[in-house]
Amino acid sequence: MTNTYCSFSADKRNDLVTDPWIANSLMHKAIRRGDILTAERSALSFHALRGSAIWRRLMIIACEDVGVGSIAAVTETIDICTNIARRKSLGGNSEAIRNVMRLLCSAPKDRSTDHLVAAVAKHPSLEGARRKMASMSDDERLEISRDHELPLPVRAAAIVYASGLGRDRKYLGGNLHALAASYHSLGAQQNVVEASILAGRRTNETIAVLIPLLELSQVDATYSIECVQLPDPATAQGIPLYAFDKHTRIGRQAFDLFARENSDIIKLLERFAAGRSGREAVGMAAFHAEAAIINPRLVWPQSRPIESIGVESDLLSAGIQRDGHQVIIQAIRDNLDHLNDLRAQMYERSTARA
Repeated sequence: MTNTYCSFSADKRNDLVTDPWIANSLMHKAIRRGDILTAERSALSFHALRGSAIWRRLMIIACEDVGVGSIAAVTETIDICTNIARRKSLGGNSEAIRNVMRLLCSAPKDRSTDHLVAAVAKHPSLEGARRKMASMSDDERLEISRDHELPLPVRAAAIVYASGLGRDRKYLGGNLHALAASYHSLGAQQNVVEASILAGRRTNETIAVLIPLLELSQVDATYSIECVQLPDPATAQGIPLYAFDKHTRIGRQAFDLFARENSDIIKLLERFAAGRSGREAVGMAAFHAEAAIINPRLVWPQSRPIESIGVESDLLSAGIQRDGHQVIIQAIRDNLDHLNDLRAQMYERSTARA
């Protein structure tokens, strides 16, 4: 696949974000949106606050949100993040970070790795596969992963289990050397396999080792690149409010209040998520309504079905019934001004106290 890029502007503005959690969240969302200026600002902030932790974060973002949208951008990012000499050749850590920001922001993006990992972990239709994989040997798992007749989520499950990676392992096994050999036997590009295995080792994240599977699934596929003009985000003290997601304290507080104050959301939660945490349901739906937006986006034959099973996995796990998924996502988009008002108020209070 050739790489196609949209054009974005950027400068070297150096005003920094002083909270590492906000800097991390803002960096991630800005990369997804293709906002180079905001991505650079937040990435440099995160590096100033957390040092070498930036390299692991950037590898995860590349594998999660760019993926097969641009294999070249992912492998280049992994090389920069794992190679001190390479970073020195680019002018040092700050210049290396700027290089990666431009690379990832402008690259076509595809979140299939993350959607597949969500499906493997949580989707009800894969419960049988999970039980079987847990008791299989790595050789048996890898044999399943090579079976082109099986659905892609089942093959992905086999790779996740065979990798031995992940923070919540509930099974034994894992052989990255054997996984690499299995990918080579299928005809995967050597540099892609090597980069994905290296990123898997360095991050302990299964998203990294799914990239060769998806690359192989794209062979001879037709694709297009979608570029959209996103509206300027609402901000508070220069911070885009989309940064306050379910992984930040302010985001969680805002979601909790939003779920109790917004009449549209209250009615929908009563109908589609009765008895479940409103904050959890709203937080997950808001992620897919706003935080997971990617631009530019790669569209290929399996990208929409993979996205569908991933989103469904997330929202079902948050306690939202299937028939309420898109309804609640749309309701959050329709009421984003209210949610942003709450986020802004809470952020301004927190900075005033500080």
